[in-house]
Amino acid sequence: MNCAIIYYSQSGKTKKIAEMLKKKYGADMYFVTPNKEYGGYISSVVKVGAEKIKKEKVESKIIPVKAEKYDVIFIGFPVWYGSMPPFFREYVLSCKIIGKTVIPFVTASAGGKASSLKAVKQSCPNCEIRDYFFSSSINKEDPEKWVEALIL
Repeated sequence: MNCAIIYYSQSGKTKKIAEMLKKKYGADMYFVTPNKEYGGYISSVVKVGAEKIKKEKVESKIIPVKAEKYDVIFIGFPVWYGSMPPFFREYVLSCKIIGKTVIPFVTASAGGKASSLKAVKQSCPNCEIRDYFFSSSINKEDPEKWVEALIL
């Protein structure tokens, strides 16, 4: 089974989960970086808020993954301004992930669980979204336990 991990991590929490998945499944990893710097957490939230208000399209630096090569695609990101970071969403959309098994893993300071899952569903049409992992400072889930329990 061919697997890909598409992720962005600012603090390293999401990256740690991506590395666990790579170790378990031998998946290809794609680290998505924005075209512009966002700075620290507070700066990122402020900038993303402004992007949402202006409906600004923000792009990433890497070429879209050829999703057709993969059976399972893991999508990981931190919650920014209540959901998926806009540049990351644009990247996932550019990959044209259609009809695949998608397994999201999301980290957050507080909330954004429902809105993040909704963003994944909108970005990956006609996909089977399963085994959603969400962990925050409020709702701490164990990523090692989650990865261990995954069965593809």
